[in-house]
Amino acid sequence: MTKVSEICTARYGEKEMRLIEEGALDELAQLLAGKDMSVKESLLLALDRYLDPWFGYNLPQQNDIFRLLEKELWNDANNEDVMEDLVMLLVQYCPFPLDALKANRAKVTSPEVLKEMESLLDTWK
Repeated sequence: MTKVSEICTARYGEKEMRLIEEGALDELAQLLAGKDMSVKESLLLALDRYLDPWFGYNLPQQNDIFRLLEKELWNDANNEDVMEDLVMLLVQYCPFPLDALKANRAKVTSPEVLKEMESLLDTWK
């Protein structure tokens, strides 16, 4: 049985939306590099909205955001949920190959995420 303290309810607000819309890459990088996993999860949830083509956002700094996410894959302080969110964003939305995905595949424990990641890596060969 899952304890209430183990349930994560990530949500984002005006701050995350503003940073993404303004292309505030330094601030986004600071939040991603921080130690607060709930802040990271909120930001990654907001990025999911902005990077998903279905919503129609056209972020001029989108490739820079993908590079920030790639860089964060190397952060061993991230918990499993954050690592899986990072991988999923890159797998689902990044249009170009990223070396960090291949190098960090061992950090992914979710079979579903690993399967998607392997499929994407195969298309980049």
